[in-house]
Amino acid sequence: MSRVHLSSWATLEALLRSDAVPAEVAGSPAHVGKDIDGVWIQAALDGPTEGRLRAGGARLSPDAGGGREVTCWAEAVPLRRGPPGESPRVLFELPADGLLALAGELVRLGCDRQSWARTGDVAWIEAVDPPWYSVLSALEGQGRAVYEPAGTDVWIPLGATHPFASGLRPSPGRTLLLGDVWRTVELPERVPLYERLELEVPGSSVLEGATDLPRLPVRLRLVDSGVSPGAHALGAPAGRSCAGRAGPGAPSGRPRGAPAVRGLR
Repeated sequence: MSRVHLSSWATLEALLRSDAVPAEVAGSPAHVGKDIDGVWIQAALDGPTEGRLRAGGARLSPDAGGGREVTCWAEAVPLRRGPPGESPRVLFELPADGLLALAGELVRLGCDRQSWARTGDVAWIEAVDPPWYSVLSALEGQGRAVYEPAGTDVWIPLGATHPFASGLRPSPGRTLLLGDVWRTVELPERVPLYERLELEVPGSSVLEGATDLPRLPVRLRLVDSGVSPGAHALGAPAGRSCAGRAGPGAPSGRPRGAPAVRGLR
């Protein structure tokens, strides 16, 4: 084991972009840390690799233990802040007992394109075009995390970037989650929301026998009101006819000299 001393993590990024470190070495576990001179990475190196590193200006020292374990050298390069990507897909990670609450929140806010998965006490919801309210709640903590796609089966925290994200390839059937600590998880197939919708509607007996319901009798009785039709039409007193329709010699029902009624206005 040898410890490679570098001035910064940016120097490590440049080193990984060169051919100084073989892919099988860069893809193996290592330990990383910081000291007063910069940063260091400690791994098993063969002689030719050590020679190339020294030729490039890196300082090597014997194994001294300590540091943080990483799955590969690229994990030692920190994430950077950046704008969200262009993909409409996001992946929520949350406690399993909050799955239905978040799924319902997404549906209530207009996001029904979602699929679910659960592994033990952790749940996952992949959503398309989720509302920003739910996304911001996850970014602020709230017991949730939210990722965006960064490659094939690779997800990165929303609003973060990594210089090697698009070139990472997890093992078949595994999903790589980037962060301060990288995690490789085996996610079950996520089932779309509507594929889980199977509702059995039992037959209803509420309307059975509705034709046998008793009828309500309504009795009508016609009586003579003693009021002529003309009086109803013009509001004339009973027993008087309308002046406009009275025959010759019939009382007009109006004061002398008043105009005759020609019709309603």
